[in-house]
Amino acid sequence: MNKGMMNKSVTGFSAAVFFAAVLLLFFLAPGSVSAATDAPGGQKETPLERYCTKCHGLDRIYEKKDPAAKWWLTIRRMSTFDGFDLDAAEQKEVYDYLRENLAIDGPGGRADQLEKEMKKK
Repeated sequence: MNKGMMNKSVTGFSAAVFFAAVLLLFFLAPGSVSAATDAPGGQKETPLERYCTKCHGLDRIYEKKDPAAKWWLTIRRMSTFDGFDLDAAEQKEVYDYLRENLAIDGPGGRADQLEKEMKKK
């Protein structure tokens, strides 16, 4: 690989890392989440924080790039695990949050956010 090609590869990689970091900050920024309720102390708590972090960290969720249907399958699969005691309404609350905020095909999900960012440029 010549020096010019290597510089382009490094620049492209750096841009991709920067863009991923910006997206991550956007999704984790206060006020960027919907379906949050008041938690003790007046802080906002998402369904993911209420239910999912009992077994794993949020990073495991936010790094996934799944469509809404796959999120539903994940919730159903996890509902078979010991300690995952969510009733149907709570499972739907988690699904609705994921569909609205993280599903790549959701109405406010990652695909829509990416498209909006690309249109700005």
